[in-house]
Amino acid sequence: MEAVKNIMDTITYYFDCFYGNGRYLALLLAAVAGLFILSKKDRKLIYPILILILVIANPVLYRYVFNKLVFWRLFWMIPEVLIIALAATRMIMTLEKKWEKTIGLVLVSAIIILLGQNGFKNGGFAPAENAYKIPQSAADVYDAILEKDDSPRAIMPLQLLYYARMYDGSIETMYGRDVEGTYIVYSDQRRKDMYAQIESEDPDYRYIISTAYDQGYNFVVISSEKIQPDPACLAEFGYEDMGVVNGYRILYREETK
Repeated sequence: MEAVKNIMDTITYYFDCFYGNGRYLALLLAAVAGLFILSKKDRKLIYPILILILVIANPVLYRYVFNKLVFWRLFWMIPEVLIIALAATRMIMTLEKKWEKTIGLVLVSAIIILLGQNGFKNGGFAPAENAYKIPQSAADVYDAILEKDDSPRAIMPLQLLYYARMYDGSIETMYGRDVEGTYIVYSDQRRKDMYAQIESEDPDYRYIISTAYDQGYNFVVISSEKIQPDPACLAEFGYEDMGVVNGYRILYREETK
């Protein structure tokens, strides 16, 4: 029983994290109840949602299946927005007069607004630096790499990985966000070790360069604020320093192993 309680506490924790103060979860349940009462033809939409919630909150499935996944992503399958919007529409349709429908629409809209939070408040928004809407420093690094090789294999800091596939799908990276340990794709220890060295304040360039050479990665990108790699180490493995591009040092080897 203690194990079940611990699992349910974990599931509850994820629900709390995903739904915040629980207001929209309560609104979803109210919408489900409203559709069930107001519209018989919509009940066929309600049953799958109830089953889905029961499946996600099932301690047995969590114990043997869901704990191996990024559990909170399962919540994406619950169509809160569509169900709430449909319930509001059905409720307003029950009103006969135009002014009643107008007031109903205003009230429903006010409830949704008051229960939520302004997504643009304190958002730190700024004008896009380029058509890709990514940092210009990242775009400049990708351009420099692609100028040398139209199908580059690269090892780079995490802040560049976020945008690489958005900019050009031909850029192959050694690892992605998986090295943070919070995503679906499993990252092996070799990748985690490389990530640790790239992000380190004092990188082991011999490890980085030799591993890049052995694994066939012809580009290594590292912050220019870190110490420079030993030219002898680069020469040993056939890499050259292309210099600094907008805050990042690019190391390149023309022929990969």
